Amino acid sequence: MEASIDFGDTFRKILKEIKEEADYKTIFVQRRHIEDCVDPSILQHFNAPTVIWDETHYGDILYDYGTHLLVILCLKTVDDGDMMHQLAESIHYMRTARILCIVNESLLLLDELKISKFFEMCAQLEMINILVLHRDSFIFEKYHSYKRFPNFALETHDISRNEGGRKWYPDRLKDFVGANLTAIPNFNTHRVFIEKAVDGNVDGNVELCGSLARFAQTFCEFINASLLYTGGELYDYFKIIDAMEMGHIDIGLDFDRCAYRGQSRVLEISRMSVVVPLNVVPPLSALSSVFLNRYTLLPFALQTVVLPFVISKFLQWINGRWQPIGIWRAVAFIGDTGLRSFLGQSLNLPHQQTIRIRFLFGLLLFGGMIIQTFFAANYARLQTFPPLRPKVVDYEDAMRKGFKIYTHSEEMIDFLAIDVIKQKYKSLFFEDLDKFQKPMKLLTDAGYLVDRISHEIFDQGSLKMVFNENLDITDMILLSYMVRNGSALKQPIDDFTDIVQESGLYKYWERNPCKRRRITASHGTYEDPSAVQLTVSDLHGVWQRSLRYNGSQMNAANAYKQTDYNIHRLNEGVLSPLPWAVALKGGGDEVSVHSGLHR
Repeated sequence: MEASIDFGDTFRKILKEIKEEADYKTIFVQRRHIEDCVDPSILQHFNAPTVIWDETHYGDILYDYGTHLLVILCLKTVDDGDMMHQLAESIHYMRTARILCIVNESLLLLDELKISKFFEMCAQLEMINILVLHRDSFIFEKYHSYKRFPNFALETHDISRNEGGRKWYPDRLKDFVGANLTAIPNFNTHRVFIEKAVDGNVDGNVELCGSLARFAQTFCEFINASLLYTGGELYDYFKIIDAMEMGHIDIGLDFDRCAYRGQSRVLEISRMSVVVPLNVVPPLSALSSVFLNRYTLLPFALQTVVLPFVISKFLQWINGRWQPIGIWRAVAFIGDTGLRSFLGQSLNLPHQQTIRIRFLFGLLLFGGMIIQTFFAANYARLQTFPPLRPKVVDYEDAMRKGFKIYTHSEEMIDFLAIDVIKQKYKSLFFEDLDKFQKPMKLLTDAGYLVDRISHEIFDQGSLKMVFNENLDITDMILLSYMVRNGSALKQPIDDFTDIVQESGLYKYWERNPCKRRRITASHGTYEDPSAVQLTVSDLHGVWQRSLRYNGSQMNAANAYKQTDYNIHRLNEGVLSPLPWAVALKGGGDEVSVHSGLHR
């Protein structure tokens, strides 16, 4: 069957409606031959820049044309899987691009099974926004598309209904309709960890905590999906990458280094460095280093030598006793003349050696008091809070001391380290997962390769280990959320990253890594997490009991007051005692206080 005469006009009308939904800057046409496009003349009337590739062209269109594309794929048959894979390589990670597929076959010659297999291949290639027009689609007013979430389903649409306002490309990544997204956490980043629940539930309940975990959990809520993660085995960065590339998982709860393309947008910035243990400096050594350094000796020399000499010569010049003298006489400033000038005494008095002796002993005594007070105060402080020094200061010092630096994977050095470290200092690094986990046990006998973000989270406030600027092995690292190359989730994750960064929500997750209330060692609290909180019904019962208690107290008080009032009236003769009370008393006038009263 030949294509309808108005195929080109109707097709251009569809392009106009698609552009009204979301503007595109360029039209990209992928085909084998020009005859595959049903009506070759439609390519001459595109009202936009057009890029046409045939089967001999192969590459990545990202470098030249960006993401504002409308992709038109011309196929001779729906069985042409090679062209589909070639298109997937061309658009690379732009899996959300709108793809309009023109198949030069008749709907009458195709069954839904073939069309369904075609869209299943599209789902495997992560092509979400794709619809198919056949050569006679405008005659039968039918076209096909599919939805991937929550489960694969073939869709057949009526072209005439689109004129009533239905979108050609609805946002299929806005609502995943409860679809399951699988993930693997990397517990080596310290942005993901497991915390035991403390809400009084059954033992064994755990919570996945950390800023990356909360990012994934909130993202799934944002797109109406469910997050499923695998536990048990400890996965590292490279195992998670392999699992994603093989399609076993959808996302990884880990960071990925930002590159030119493919990764999601920047989520955090860090540097890879070496954390080294700190040695405790003895108090005497610390005090010796305080006194015997250029910052201490220089002021001491200025105060004890230079300043008295300058003052004595200034006083001599004021009193008219200034005489140029040689260098050897100049250093004798602590002589009799210098001491008299310093003490403000007359220079005409006879020499008295006792003045010099008393002055020298006074200086020694005063200086000794200052030193003794300073030493006693600082020695007590240094015993309580001893100073800490890193075990090594740079890579050369580490080579001399035979210092070891552990990492959980030697490939991290080859992947991250600069050339100088790879060639000269690579012998310092050792791959040992057990040793690498020793900082968690506070066994600080070696260095450990970590990033600054991990150290800030895990060792916040710790005085056991510290970063050394001389041991950094990389410059600034831009970290993004780990997404599979060519995944359709990249664009939703990018949009969600912008939201949490601009709103400050991600910074809040860094400070509050868990949703539930919990007790940690670094932030102690006196609250008892096992205490049962009162409910509204409990408070209602307390209110009823307090009313009953207050009512009984009021009744007792009223009875006592009425009794006292009646006794008072009885004594005044206003009330008469009961007959049985008088009989008990032998007819006397006295009535017991506990007797019954009547009017």
